[in-house]
Amino acid sequence: MAEGISLDSLLTSLSGFGSASSNLADLSITGSDEKVRPLIDYGEFSRHIFFGDALRRYRAAIKRIEDKYPIGVSGSPDTSSLCAHNIYQVDKYMKESDGFDVWLIQEFSKNQPINGIKNSITAAATNDSGEIVPLIHIRRNSSNSITGSQTAMYDSVSARAENYEKENREQIDQTAGTGIFINSSTTSVNREIIVYGVTGERIISRSQKLSNLLPEVLFQGDTDNILEKTLAAIADQIDELRLFIENIPSVKRISYDEYDRTPNKFLPVMAREFGVELFEGADIDIARGLVVSTSGGYTSKQITNEVWNRILNNVMHLLKTKGTRETIESIGRLYGIDHNMLKTNEYSLFSGPVLVRDVEEVDVPALYTSGDVFVKTTSNAVTGSALAFDFPANQDFTLEFRISATADATCGSDGHVLFRHPLYTIDINGHGQASIKSVSTASLSSITELNSSSSFVRRQDQFINVVASRSGNGLNIFLMGLSASPSGGNDFVFINSGSTTNTDVALANFSSTGATNGLFEPHFPGSGSFTGYMHEVRSWTVPLSTEDMMEHTRNFESLSFQNSTASPRNATYGSLSAHYKLRENIILTGDVNFIVDSTTAGNSAVPISFESTPLAKRYRVFSNEKKIAHHYPAGFAADNDRIRQTEIGTNQKDIGYVSLSFNPINAINRQIKNHIQNIDLYDLMGTPEEHRLGKYTSSPFVEKWHDISAQWGLSVSASLTADGVTNNRFKSGGGLLGTGISGVSGSTVGVADLNTFIKAMDNFNDTLGGLFPFVKQFLPAKTNIMSEGIYVEPHMLERSKMKRRFGHREVGLGINDATSFTADGNIISYDEGAENYNSAPSVIEYTLTSLVINTHNTIGQVNVTGPGSANATSLMASASPTSTFQAYQYTDNNVQQTIGNIVQSTRQVERLNKFSSVNSPSFSQTRFGRFLPIKVTPATPAVSEVEITLDQLLISPTAASSATNGFISGRVRMLVGGRAFKTETPSLRFDFPVSADGTNLFVSEVGDIDAGQGREIKEKDVSITMPLDNEDIQFKITLHDVVTSLSAVNGGRSVTQLIVNDTISGSIGIVPVKITNLFNDATYVFRVGINSDTNRDRDLITQITQQGVEKLTS
Repeated sequence: MAEGISLDSLLTSLSGFGSASSNLADLSITGSDEKVRPLIDYGEFSRHIFFGDALRRYRAAIKRIEDKYPIGVSGSPDTSSLCAHNIYQVDKYMKESDGFDVWLIQEFSKNQPINGIKNSITAAATNDSGEIVPLIHIRRNSSNSITGSQTAMYDSVSARAENYEKENREQIDQTAGTGIFINSSTTSVNREIIVYGVTGERIISRSQKLSNLLPEVLFQGDTDNILEKTLAAIADQIDELRLFIENIPSVKRISYDEYDRTPNKFLPVMAREFGVELFEGADIDIARGLVVSTSGGYTSKQITNEVWNRILNNVMHLLKTKGTRETIESIGRLYGIDHNMLKTNEYSLFSGPVLVRDVEEVDVPALYTSGDVFVKTTSNAVTGSALAFDFPANQDFTLEFRISATADATCGSDGHVLFRHPLYTIDINGHGQASIKSVSTASLSSITELNSSSSFVRRQDQFINVVASRSGNGLNIFLMGLSASPSGGNDFVFINSGSTTNTDVALANFSSTGATNGLFEPHFPGSGSFTGYMHEVRSWTVPLSTEDMMEHTRNFESLSFQNSTASPRNATYGSLSAHYKLRENIILTGDVNFIVDSTTAGNSAVPISFESTPLAKRYRVFSNEKKIAHHYPAGFAADNDRIRQTEIGTNQKDIGYVSLSFNPINAINRQIKNHIQNIDLYDLMGTPEEHRLGKYTSSPFVEKWHDISAQWGLSVSASLTADGVTNNRFKSGGGLLGTGISGVSGSTVGVADLNTFIKAMDNFNDTLGGLFPFVKQFLPAKTNIMSEGIYVEPHMLERSKMKRRFGHREVGLGINDATSFTADGNIISYDEGAENYNSAPSVIEYTLTSLVINTHNTIGQVNVTGPGSANATSLMASASPTSTFQAYQYTDNNVQQTIGNIVQSTRQVERLNKFSSVNSPSFSQTRFGRFLPIKVTPATPAVSEVEITLDQLLISPTAASSATNGFISGRVRMLVGGRAFKTETPSLRFDFPVSADGTNLFVSEVGDIDAGQGREIKEKDVSITMPLDNEDIQFKITLHDVVTSLSAVNGGRSVTQLIVNDTISGSIGIVPVKITNLFNDATYVFRVGINSDTNRDRDLITQITQQGVEKLTS
């Protein structure tokens, strides 16, 4: 055990977990559940009952369950009021039980069906962390006999035990199935099919039973069964030894089986034989790892054991693929983490344009139909217009469908109808040809050629894109899909197309205004005429270029129209009039009975006949669907395209850095690449006129960001404005969240809720704690880990801006103090060449001394001096936010160096002022660095003081806890420079007095009591550490019943009248309460008098009531 930590001290620290006592902590470490035990199926009695008696063992276990199992005891059917204490009771019971008892309780849970589904838990409680923990409910009547549906389980196991002991037959569980039996003779051969059920029987012998080895005469006259009980106790011990001996071969058996494999305790030992170390999860709360606390009803330790067993079963694959991306993704899968969540990035330095290929495999839901369900598009309630799918004469359009047909279309019929409109249809015939047809005019149609690409239509789970468009006099149809390229991979997009060109095409009216009714309203796919999966449906009001259609095939999430912006197409973001991603993946009923339109137009569609199978989803999730995008990164950027057949030149430098992280910004970067094909960051940056400005205003990358973020409702886009003037995006309210454009091109705030993401990841600590140290064992030796865990970085279009200034600055002068500068060369000017002294430009770097940070931030008062300035010390709270800044630089030999600065003294941190000090991560808006979480501490810890306010110092053991003399309440504040200080950093420790056996004399509540957020300290909990979330901490003290019981004669506690007279009524008990300032270790002590007779020892009472708080400094 760690130095300075004993078992007793560890148990004491664990005793504060909810309502658990140190007994539970003791069991968690030393109980039967923590012993190395063979993993066997206790349902097979022959595995663990050899010399003993199965029937006696079963009856003893049932008796214990009936009398002592806490949930459902004494006929209490109500499980609605279960709490953390009940979780503790069940956990304690399970830890005190042996393997057979635990198996029997779990068997009872299998007979608690809900909606016909077994293995359901019908009781649950909320633990102290707010998690719902399932609990097994054993139903019993008032006399504690098992009742209800669980009696069937009772009878079943009882019958098993009786057959085992009395009939020499053992029932075994098995997999149901069939077998073939060949019965041959000299004249014939008969073939019989045998059906196997879920249970079977085998003949066993009970001659080895210990009581059967002795002559019956020894049992005569033993009316109290003393000999039989003695033999049973001996037999149980011998059976335990036999169990271990017979399972020695299983110690090194690596298997996914629940039984007969390596015991959990030996998993790390087995891993070391392969040269692999296993690591525990990162439990912030030790008790969480030992006590059932997760919503699945498992401890963190059990979850860790499950992950370890998975690793051991796959260790050979991990070793064979060591040093590759496949290894990391495999490890992620073993931990239950999708490779899109745990992102592995390799990094390069880009000094010029290099086209990087990004390949991702994502899981996507797709709508399934066999012709029985379809989606009706939104129509105008008055005119009947199909809105996004109506196109009057001379209106160009593009309709895109991503589908996977699971059945062949019938030749000679309409085949698979993808979209049915009153005036036109889009379908695929039995030969695999796609077409668009006018309903009224046969000549207005177009069909793809009959060639080898038609085979893709019939390929199982193969998605293809079908695109129909009108461009002037041309009516076009395309069938596209991904195929292998000559250089490897699958970048190649095959195209099968058809076209019809005549003047009637442009004049054709495809608008259904006033013509829709009933089933013939526009819908997809065609009712009764499509079997397969439909993934996406899009409608554009412009004819997209072939290159943009190909990009949508390579990257099915892409909305890029970069090749369709020129006249006459003139595509904008507003050209996408409807986009149905069909990813609802839920049962569509009630208030959620609609299909989402992802555009800002909001043309939600209506699902038809989905309710025909209400218990099933109409979706299937396709795993690892490949999507391919390209972009030109700039500077230090992720580069996972390492296998190339062409020379990359000098614009790219491999620096050997990787990150293993959960990155919330990846989703933003993915969306940027989805909106802009082959985005070139070098082409978007470096506008000369912005060189001297304090913020980016009209750079191309700023415009791109605001165009993209407008699709999320975060900014005004020129593409969506009425007049189309570019500058409209920069009007008031045009920036992110209506703030205008800041000095950063596109702040992550409002797009990604970083703090919520970080808090959400805390839920995975049980699993992820051992992931990162484990995966490091499989990385190449030359690899440098840049980041692990949560990694936050600016997105692709986010750049910090440092203002270029001219002139010279004297060291030590404040840049906000105008009086510090004179015309002798010390002036900083923003106007190059206006005066002689600023003719030579100089760039002021952001050094530690020039990064001004105050704790009081008043917008608009940063650049002024005097009492109203944010720099005035009179407005500053006496606090010092301390933050570590990390940045990176690279030497000539490609070695990364970490640059670290400690930002200290009284300074201003973004969104932090004297009224609000929050210990949440704050991230610097810079490409190469980040601020780690801020820790707020007093600027001068030595002079920080603790102010304690009490309503009284006397408490009576005979008064009710609600009476005025039955409790003591008070408040504690920390003062720095006479002002209240608050922080989420642990600041104060409360220590309460204890009795001789270590029991807290008080029952105390500490925290924000008025808001219902106080923590209760009692029993063996004698200390608590608190942050200063508010300006004061409230506390309320009442007496424990250990003390109050002394106020009256109690024979059970040996409390005599003499003790009552001498201890309570005669003299006063005085006990200290200590509060320690953790910033300077100063301890403040106030003493509480426990007394019920205020007429005696008045002088002493007066001294107590007039005492001050004593300060002890270390």
